[in-house]
Amino acid sequence: MANKIISRFADLIALSFEDTKKYYPHAHFVVTGNPLRKEIFETRGQLDFDYRKELPTIYVTGGNQGAHKINQIVFDNLKTILSFANVIHQTGNSKFFDDYQKSIEFQKLNETSTGKYLSFDYVRENIIGDVMNISDLIVTRAGANTLCELLALGKKAIMIPITKTSNDEQAANAKFYASTGLGIMVEEQHLTGENLLEQIKLLIESVPSQSTIDAARNHISLNAADSLAEAIIKYSK
Repeated sequence: MANKIISRFADLIALSFEDTKKYYPHAHFVVTGNPLRKEIFETRGQLDFDYRKELPTIYVTGGNQGAHKINQIVFDNLKTILSFANVIHQTGNSKFFDDYQKSIEFQKLNETSTGKYLSFDYVRENIIGDVMNISDLIVTRAGANTLCELLALGKKAIMIPITKTSNDEQAANAKFYASTGLGIMVEEQHLTGENLLEQIKLLIESVPSQSTIDAARNHISLNAADSLAEAIIKYSK
């Protein structure tokens, strides 16, 4: 809604996807794609994680603020997940739920578990590329920025959209990503430990073809930041 209101006053609208132009029928727009962080492509070797390289690695993230329900289900099922995979867990830093402090206690499982566990309140830019590089599967929300980055990297994903977003946009994002063959959407109201484990095992065992990955990447622009800058410079002249 906010974007539609603002569009009435904008001289130019930069769109991430071609199919969103239908929402701005009277606006002057350019499709630039969604800018990507360059850091996601960089492996700097700064991630301190003594993980089992012969096992798949799962990156769980609820975004900058974390996601308590996802965190809690991961905590409840962590012993089982670590029996067949490593886990990198970005919990957020909510003082109300204190999930990050709880996650530190779970790192004691590394003493006896098959897979290894590492948690962060927030994954910083200097290691995000390393985290993405070693992760075989991402468990995440379904924000547009996150999913564009995962498409660029060709990553498999389990997406748990935030409910009640504007126009249910996260659910729409997740459905689109799932349609590429690289992911599965699980609605938060149906999220349980049992079905999360089921979907994790399903996606870990699946191996998307290179043609599937390439087709998924074709939905985004790897040069979106440059295209956006060029559009702004061109229009401001």
